[in-house]
Amino acid sequence: MSFTSILSPLLLSLLLLPSLSNSNALPSLSSSDTICATPPYKKLVLEGGGVKGIAYGGCLAALAEAGLLDYIDGVAGSSAGSQAAAMVAAGYNGLEIVDELLALDFTMFLTDGSWNPLSDVNEFVKRYGWFSGETVTGELDKKLQRKTGLTNTTMAQLHKHTGKEFRVTAVDVITKKLVYIDHNSFPDMPVAQAVRASSSIPYFFRPVQYGKHLLVDGGCIRNLPHDAFPAGVDGEGSVLALSVRGEPSESVIDNIIDFSSALAETVLFGPSSANALIEADDDEGIDVVQVDYGDVSVVDFYLSDVAKVELLERGYNSVNDRLLECKHPGAKRGLPEWLTNLKLKTAEKARVKLEIETQPPDYSKHLDNLYSSLETYAIQYKECIDENGVAYGSCGIKGFGRVIRDESLFEMLGELWAVVRNDRVLLLLFVLISVVSAFVFALAVIGFGAFFGAKKSQKSKFHLN
Repeated sequence: MSFTSILSPLLLSLLLLPSLSNSNALPSLSSSDTICATPPYKKLVLEGGGVKGIAYGGCLAALAEAGLLDYIDGVAGSSAGSQAAAMVAAGYNGLEIVDELLALDFTMFLTDGSWNPLSDVNEFVKRYGWFSGETVTGELDKKLQRKTGLTNTTMAQLHKHTGKEFRVTAVDVITKKLVYIDHNSFPDMPVAQAVRASSSIPYFFRPVQYGKHLLVDGGCIRNLPHDAFPAGVDGEGSVLALSVRGEPSESVIDNIIDFSSALAETVLFGPSSANALIEADDDEGIDVVQVDYGDVSVVDFYLSDVAKVELLERGYNSVNDRLLECKHPGAKRGLPEWLTNLKLKTAEKARVKLEIETQPPDYSKHLDNLYSSLETYAIQYKECIDENGVAYGSCGIKGFGRVIRDESLFEMLGELWAVVRNDRVLLLLFVLISVVSAFVFALAVIGFGAFFGAKKSQKSKFHLN
């Protein structure tokens, strides 16, 4: 288990603890009533949900296939939902968003900070967060540039280019209020920076300083921005809200990581949390679709490709089922061909990968290469030995260094590690051998240094005499 996988849910639950005091702020959504849009949806609202946001690719593909995505003239999102919302606002179609979300490596967002807690804890305290979030900004700006042709596209520029309203939530810790960032309130703010602000989980990512504002994750207060657009203005059910909270289920908690993840899920998506959905009455005109996400957590940063495709399928089915329920003429039963093919292709890649990983490693080729290298180094070593059997300068040490850096040795050790890491007994044995080997190696280096130092000292004394 990596340090990242431990830190992620711990920080996430830490930042959410204060919001538990407002747990009765809003009633939960009653899912018994279904609102069917008479005209096509005009506004789209996406809830924050971390890694679960991959499901939005399937949701948007279902809307596109039903001919509804093109009617959307306003989109809003919180946290991870703001990233998918930005792509909709920029003009990405359903399948393009599917491709972008599948290609997204969530672990890259954890690479723009330092993992040296001793030297960088001061930086963490000064900047209020571990990761800078610049990777989020850079990756999204590239996506926007492909559609707008502009770098650092601002909120005003995006609105002018597409004509669509785009809003994201953020929390201003200076005023302690929820703010909606759009082309009117923050016209000169880069879209990528706005999305980064909406996704800046406190302590985990550094807050965004913009003018007098200090902005953090909008999901802390409004994870589903249901009030981003006036409901019912464009007709009953004209606002489609996609929620990735699903039905509450009991958690199995065996350790601090499970506890932290469950706490984060409770505060963000629990039916009694401050982030609970408002009661969606008919006159509000909001159609809330709860997207099925299985057992995926908001912090499953190392999600497999198979799990990602399953999320896409769940998102597609959630929206398509609602359209079928509402008897929308564009809805079709069953999975589309592209999704069926994607499932088959991903499953086959996973099967081949598993087959390769479970094959017993062939050490013979590495041993042969290593033996050949050792012979070469031995010959080279002999060539730099004088008549008294003493190596010139550091020749011997350099030769030994070439041996321990040999590619064959590292390949063999890598395959050995792949075998032992899943077996506790072998793993313990491997660690013990590694520690002992490191200790012996250190003694050998010290011994070599002392030996050659003594020889050099004796030689110097001989010449002086």
